[in-house]
Amino acid sequence: MSLNITMARPTTDGTLTFRDVPPGVDASAGGESTRQWLYSSQIVRDLGAVYLPRLADDRLVVPPEETVAFLRECARVLAELPAVPAAPPPTSRPTSSTSNAA
Repeated sequence: MSLNITMARPTTDGTLTFRDVPPGVDASAGGESTRQWLYSSQIVRDLGAVYLPRLADDRLVVPPEETVAFLRECARVLAELPAVPAAPPPTSRPTSSTSNAA
């Protein structure tokens, strides 16, 4: 499963009208594991992020009036990206090992 960015506009009745992604724009925000290890990581929280950590548990809806604050948060995290640890290795199933020792 992948994490994607979807643009939507709120309507007067409280629903959302979803917009098509413009041609040539990549709407990918990483794999589903990115939600857990990056967006909700302590280092991202230590950078003062309040929007991105919400992705750990739910979808993120940024109201139009908060878009600038969200973009600033993204820029802050991107600026510190070299300090963010690499993704942990995928969880693997334990394997049983047998020993041939006598």
